[in-house]
Amino acid sequence: MRFLKSSAIAVVIWATFGFASADAAPLQFSAVANNGEVVSFVLDTAVSNTYAPALYPNLPIRGVYLNAAYDLNFEGTHVALSDVAMTPGVTGDGRPLTVMEVGPLFDLESLSLFLVFLDPTLVSPLSSNPLAYESSFLPFQSVLFPQIPPPRAQVNPLFNLTVTTVPEPASLILLGAGAVGLLVQRRRRAMGQSKASPDRHA
Repeated sequence: MRFLKSSAIAVVIWATFGFASADAAPLQFSAVANNGEVVSFVLDTAVSNTYAPALYPNLPIRGVYLNAAYDLNFEGTHVALSDVAMTPGVTGDGRPLTVMEVGPLFDLESLSLFLVFLDPTLVSPLSSNPLAYESSFLPFQSVLFPQIPPPRAQVNPLFNLTVTTVPEPASLILLGAGAVGLLVQRRRRAMGQSKASPDRHA
């Protein structure tokens, strides 16, 4: 009975703290450029939109997420923290889209990404659904600007994008703690049954 109670408690803890944060889970983005290199970063979808028209006059930006991306990597180039800017737009034939720029905001000399999605709802807030990005990704219109370091003048079109959910560290700790707790309860139960059974040599 105590084992069942412990199992129920572990499930409740996992559901409360693990799944409660699922709506704001970080996402791992990996895009393949036309030269075969992979650019990747992690997007923190819990970061709030700080866009204000007075701060960005005459710009079509509708979402500003400071330090929302981290571990931006390409061909040995690493940017620890990056900003994300979201801009609404339309295709040549009038379909609404979202442009997501990843990199230090307004820093044209840094590594940066220009990702285009056929989904106007991605402008604000940040979506935590990996499929929302994958299914609406526009290849070849999305590009990589690998300016630093070393200096590279080319622009690399992107033709594939993979987005996956990154497990929350807290959830992993809770899962591990729950598993350890269940193992301890099983061991205690086994020891209790062993003591309760009659001695074969008696």
